[in-house]
Amino acid sequence: MRGDEACDRLQAGLLSDAYDQPVLVIRDGIVQSANRQATQLLGANVTGAPVTSLFDDRSASKIERLVSKQGLAPASSELQIQRSGMPPELVRFTLIPLASRSAVLVGARRGAAYSEQVGLQLMSANEELAILLRRLAQQANAADAARQALEKIDSVRELFIAALAHDLRSPLNAVLLSTRAVRECARTARPVDIEQHAAVVERNVRRMLDLVDSLLLAARLDVAEPKLSTDSVRLDELAREAVESMLPIAENAGVRINLHIDAAVSVRGDRVRLGEVLSNLLANAIRHSPQQGWIDLEVSTRESNAMCVIADQGRGVPVPDRERIFERFSQGSGLRGTTGLGLYICRRIVELHGGRIWVEGNLPAGARFVFTLQLAQDARTDETIDM
Repeated sequence: MRGDEACDRLQAGLLSDAYDQPVLVIRDGIVQSANRQATQLLGANVTGAPVTSLFDDRSASKIERLVSKQGLAPASSELQIQRSGMPPELVRFTLIPLASRSAVLVGARRGAAYSEQVGLQLMSANEELAILLRRLAQQANAADAARQALEKIDSVRELFIAALAHDLRSPLNAVLLSTRAVRECARTARPVDIEQHAAVVERNVRRMLDLVDSLLLAARLDVAEPKLSTDSVRLDELAREAVESMLPIAENAGVRINLHIDAAVSVRGDRVRLGEVLSNLLANAIRHSPQQGWIDLEVSTRESNAMCVIADQGRGVPVPDRERIFERFSQGSGLRGTTGLGLYICRRIVELHGGRIWVEGNLPAGARFVFTLQLAQDARTDETIDM
């Protein structure tokens, strides 16, 4: 049997009423003939019409691709049939190539149940897509937040380096000038001057060592919780010692320190670290106090807590900065030349002791730094000391 005769017999069999699925015979994209099921499904006037005109736009583009890529092997695609007054129906059409640029388009109707199932699958896919898009948006927001955090870290790093350079430059310049003076005094044999300049060198070297110690302590506090002793510590005695050690610096700055104690206050903690808190807060108050100003250091008890207050007459801390200044390497608005470690160290030490620290306004001007710790015992006295 010749090929043309076989094709004719195949077409005849598919177009007969014995075959209950829609069949179209097309040539060069034009419908040549159709069986009864095809005309019922697609309309009476299908013969002679472009096959792409029988479907909606999306399905027409699919069938157009099938026809344009017509080869030796059959190809299939699901097409949507939209009839007037009827719900849309999905029909799977298979394009079977024949001789002489002809092809048979055979449909396989799935029924309303299949169309409904596909619709549900599409709805589920849309929901999954929406969830995926939300997750992508969340990840994009997280990435943007991480980028902003990195930019902030970079900005803080630059400020820290600038502040560290400033803090080191002053004592280094003093050491350099003093060593030059020592060399000059050595030539003129003036021992008294040599001793004075040596004292300046020692003092400034200690300043640099203190700065390095602060850096190391901040690093330890940031990475892990250091081991703290839990001895009984008299906070009032510790305050006296801190004032005595800071008095020369305060006098040099023209600032008076007043110490007020109304209780023998005992807490459990690390004496050295708590002493650093008091010294850092006093140094901070001295640095921001005007000449002829004063600082009040008060140690008292409030219910089951020990309370320590350091108040100065400086320009105070703006409300938006009152949380931020306790962050590592942070500085108050308009302040430069400090590494921003002192208050961070204070907060970490106080929190490691189970306490709280904060700053508030001091009327009529200045700032009040307050920290509280759990009392070891409540031993009140009537002692009040002014220095």
